[in-house]
Amino acid sequence: MSPRTRTPQRGSSFTSCLLFIVLVIGGGITYYVKYQQWNGIEKPLANLDYAHQVTAPQLHEFRTKAVASLCDPAALQLQRVQKVSKSTAGGTKKNEDFEQDCIEIKNKLKTIVDDARLRKIPERYKTQYHNALLGAHFAYLSVRALESACDADSKAEREAHYKESKNLSTKSYQLLKSSRSFFKNGG
Repeated sequence: MSPRTRTPQRGSSFTSCLLFIVLVIGGGITYYVKYQQWNGIEKPLANLDYAHQVTAPQLHEFRTKAVASLCDPAALQLQRVQKVSKSTAGGTKKNEDFEQDCIEIKNKLKTIVDDARLRKIPERYKTQYHNALLGAHFAYLSVRALESACDADSKAEREAHYKESKNLSTKSYQLLKSSRSFFKNGG
């Protein structure tokens, strides 16, 4: 009789199982953070819910909430973007709070857009609400362009990204201002 020898099998040891679990969970988290997390703000006008029959009090409430929960908070974040932009001296330097400020602004804009996308939008206000969502979206893109400007290697690339950030910031301001005025004045 020959003695039985133990043959190693994949997954039979504790460390192999632990490694497999870490890779699966880590891969899932990485995928979510890199690709899924910003989906709502990347496509702000996709899959919105519209209301066709709305009463006058509901319209008034919608206008009030649009200003309070979308236009004003997004405009506040846009002001923060402009403040951070000025502190970079044309995208040439980062202060110690630059990265943290950018992360906070992007997260807040994502929250604003996600909350705004959950609302039932009266057909009557569809265009202006879209403009407000796009204003928040352009503020987000402005932050990303500013980050790219500060990370750019060449002067030409830095200037192009900084100019893009400024243009997006201007578009965002115009859209948010007109949407706020529309909703504040009764549509």
